[in-house]
Amino acid sequence: MRIVSECTALTPTMVFISAVIAFPSSRLAKLKGILLGIVGLNIINLIRVVSLYYIGTHMPNQMEFAHIVMWQTLMILIAIGLWSLWASSKINLIIRPFLSSQIVLVLIWATIGFALWYLFANTYTLFIGRLAWEYFPNNVILSVTEHHFIIVLKNAINNSQSPPMQLLIHNFGFGLVITSAIILCTNKDSWKLRFISLCCVWLFLFFIQTGLLITAAHTYKSAMTEAKITLGFTIFIKSLHFIVTVLPIMLSALWLIAPFQRRQS
Repeated sequence: MRIVSECTALTPTMVFISAVIAFPSSRLAKLKGILLGIVGLNIINLIRVVSLYYIGTHMPNQMEFAHIVMWQTLMILIAIGLWSLWASSKINLIIRPFLSSQIVLVLIWATIGFALWYLFANTYTLFIGRLAWEYFPNNVILSVTEHHFIIVLKNAINNSQSPPMQLLIHNFGFGLVITSAIILCTNKDSWKLRFISLCCVWLFLFFIQTGLLITAAHTYKSAMTEAKITLGFTIFIKSLHFIVTVLPIMLSALWLIAPFQRRQS
């Protein structure tokens, strides 16, 4: 079992802290919220690592599912839940539409959404993969496994000096699920407005994700053909997960603060 930086609570903690800082509240309230997130998420992540070690030792066949599917989903939902717990005590105009729709309802829908995503993830990834493949550079192969996009040079499939690039598929699904949970469960002007907005957001995310996949292929080929890992390649790889995760949260925040109001009858 190998623990890397992605196994820590760094990414969900950064997202949580960013959301707390962006939320309009007093400095003391922000400080309390940040401490809540850091302590809570790191405790949960410690439980995650210990449980994965146990699963990897005693149930190795279930390791991939527990690591990529179960705990990825739980960490996302827990981060959202902690922020919601902190934000729910701050009554103001920005969060009021979100509160009126009931945070619990959003979390329930997000859970259902993740379950549906795992059922249809293969169809979505094959579709986005076929579209991105049309713009891939020559001599670069794209394959789709159950949990990853794999990008590799055609003549370096068995070459250990040119390891493949693996992109976690479920990070792409995160944006679709989170935006749908927040947009559909927030009291706005009408259901028609919500569905139209959700379709626009999903279309935007689809093209962004396709573009990132194409960019990843070109960046990977450039790094491998130069026979060294460039600074640009390293920055791109380290920021890819953060971009895919944070962008849907930013879009959801824009939806929450958009000046739509429920019509009064």
